[in-house]
Amino acid sequence: MNFKAKLDQLRSARKLTYETLAEFLGHQDKGKVQGWLAPKPSHPRLEDALIVARKFGVPLEYLADDETKTIPGPPKLSRDRQDIEKLIEVLGESESLRRLKGSPGAMFPVS
Repeated sequence: MNFKAKLDQLRSARKLTYETLAEFLGHQDKGKVQGWLAPKPSHPRLEDALIVARKFGVPLEYLADDETKTIPGPPKLSRDRQDIEKLIEVLGESESLRRLKGSPGAMFPVS
């Protein structure tokens, strides 16, 4: 799937028209954005592709790599990070921090 197809899919998912896409991306030049979606599309500059990635919340690699067909999910959390997330969910942020600071081997031991 190429850049044009991916951009069109992202645009459709947000229910953006071709006209509002340029505005959403913060481009004054609608012709540039239309060129990316033309039957024989032009390729965006790296800076423009980065703007598209950030605005739509997708990795730049997803837009740049024609072999990547699905948007990658968030990276898998380490076991420690999962435990911390669960602790925060159950106890709340301030209580979790208090317990983490006071635990043996804590990064920020309580003095």
